[in-house]
Amino acid sequence: MTKRRGRHLARVLLMLALLLVPVACTEGETQGSEQEAEPAPQFTGRMLTTGGLRDPAMQVHDLAADTTERVRLPGDPRVVDAFWNESGDAAYVLAEAEETGLILEIGSDGRARRLGEALPGHANTADLGGSLLLAPVCRRTDPSILVMDVEGPLKWKKVASGCSGALSPDGQEVVYSPDARTLWTIAASGRGRTRKFADLEELTGVEPDDVPLARVENIDWGDGGIAIEVSIADRLLAVVAGEDGSLEAIAGDPGVNELELTWQPDGDQLAVVTFSSAFNDAEAVLRMIDADQQEGQVVAIDPSRFFNMTWSPNGDYLVVTTSDGRWLFADAEGNWLKSEHIVAAGTLDWAP
Repeated sequence: MTKRRGRHLARVLLMLALLLVPVACTEGETQGSEQEAEPAPQFTGRMLTTGGLRDPAMQVHDLAADTTERVRLPGDPRVVDAFWNESGDAAYVLAEAEETGLILEIGSDGRARRLGEALPGHANTADLGGSLLLAPVCRRTDPSILVMDVEGPLKWKKVASGCSGALSPDGQEVVYSPDARTLWTIAASGRGRTRKFADLEELTGVEPDDVPLARVENIDWGDGGIAIEVSIADRLLAVVAGEDGSLEAIAGDPGVNELELTWQPDGDQLAVVTFSSAFNDAEAVLRMIDADQQEGQVVAIDPSRFFNMTWSPNGDYLVVTTSDGRWLFADAEGNWLKSEHIVAAGTLDWAP
């Protein structure tokens, strides 16, 4: 879930100003005169958030009513990831407790319950496609890409070996990396042949000497295609895979050691947050990138950092949680819309 550095106080003051006015600049350009602000749209739907380290409960915030409901998770586990199902009548939470990973379901009644069997180890991310959940468990002796059908049977099934994987949006296929260098696809059932899709040996957009050092860290398969978080030494990059298996680095400045990316639903915009926690004067940068044209806009800059981001269900809007406890809203063209103070540590998913 990546960043670049700020060097002088003047730049930091400029960043603060950018958060207060619309920002939509193509990479390499600067914004000219201040645009006349238009009224922000009335947002609707429900936001799934975390309460923070000292508050293990989940929160469901109704945007139209401006109300928040706390959901206590049994056993108060640490939340790793969470998302709504397609209809928004249930949410699934990947949690960590007792040396293993658990899936909890928040039903339409607002109550949380454990779903199925525990994972055979920790998972740092999960994915939902159709009725299938995917969780990579990166054990040294048996790295596994595991899939479970939430409609039953509620048991994890190993479909491939590896530490990184993702489901296709329709839940029919899995893309995974068995060796952190190549990408392969297989049916989500685990049956049938595997197919080699891409190889980091063909990575472009980086120095040739860096190509052998590139490693697959995380994968996101959205309606716009496949995006990969790639590491080169202590640096992270956002990489987009073409339909022909080509791999192009599209974001990731020197020093970036944290990165988050997420695809627009039913679209080809890729939102990317970059950050470097290695520098005291670090800045977090939110970009929106058109995967087809390989062009990006800087949507917002925070002199501290951002925590989690998610698209609206129809892909019209993006929201990111800022370090000082605000939601920052932008439209799909990268135009800043408004900020709103909240009480939450992270925003995980947006339902109708």
